[in-house]
Amino acid sequence: MRELWMLRHGQTDLNVAGVYFGTMDPPLNQTGFAQARHLAGRLTGPFDLVLSSPLLRALQTVETAFPGIMAAPERALAERDFGEWEGLSAAQMKENQPALWHSWQEDWMHFTPPGGESFLDMWQRTASLLDHVLARKDWTRCLLISHAGPIRCLLAHGLQLPEESSWRFAPEHARLSCLRFNREGYGWLAALNTDRVD
Repeated sequence: MRELWMLRHGQTDLNVAGVYFGTMDPPLNQTGFAQARHLAGRLTGPFDLVLSSPLLRALQTVETAFPGIMAAPERALAERDFGEWEGLSAAQMKENQPALWHSWQEDWMHFTPPGGESFLDMWQRTASLLDHVLARKDWTRCLLISHAGPIRCLLAHGLQLPEESSWRFAPEHARLSCLRFNREGYGWLAALNTDRVD
C-alpha cells in the first residue's frame, strides 16, 4: 500500500482579503506561520518523495512545518493562474468585466481569464503530474505541498472522479489530506484536513 499526502499552504494576507490569486506570490502572514508551526513535530516516519509548488507560501509552509525536509519544486503544483484577474475580488470582476464574469459563470470549466488559464488547464497539468507520480516505483509515502485548486484536482483524479467533483473537496490552510493506493493502483480517501501524519 502507498500513501499520497497533500498539504495546503498556510494563510496569507491575500487569503484574508478574499481576492482571486494564483501566480501572485505573497508570503505567509503571522497566522499562516502559526498554522505551519502547529504541524511541526507531528510527522511520524519519512517521506520517500516530496514535491512542492514553487510559490513562496508553499515553500514557507513546508520549511516551517517540517524542518529538514527537502522539497523539490514542481510547477504543476502551482495554483491556477488568474491572469489579469489576479488580486481582484469577485465584486471587482463583475463591475469591471461583466460579460467575462457571466461567461465564467456559464462555463466555469473551460473559461479562461484574460492572460490566465482555465480550470481545465489546471486539472490537466495536475492530473498528469499525479499519473506520473503514481507510475513511479521509488516511493511508498509521498508528500505534495500545494494550493486549494490543485489539491481539489489531485483528490478527485486520484479517486477516479470527474472534473466537476473536485468542488466537493475544500482543502483548509495548513491541513493535510491523504489518498491510499493498493497494489492494483486503486485509491481511496484516508484523511481530509487533518493535522497529523500517522
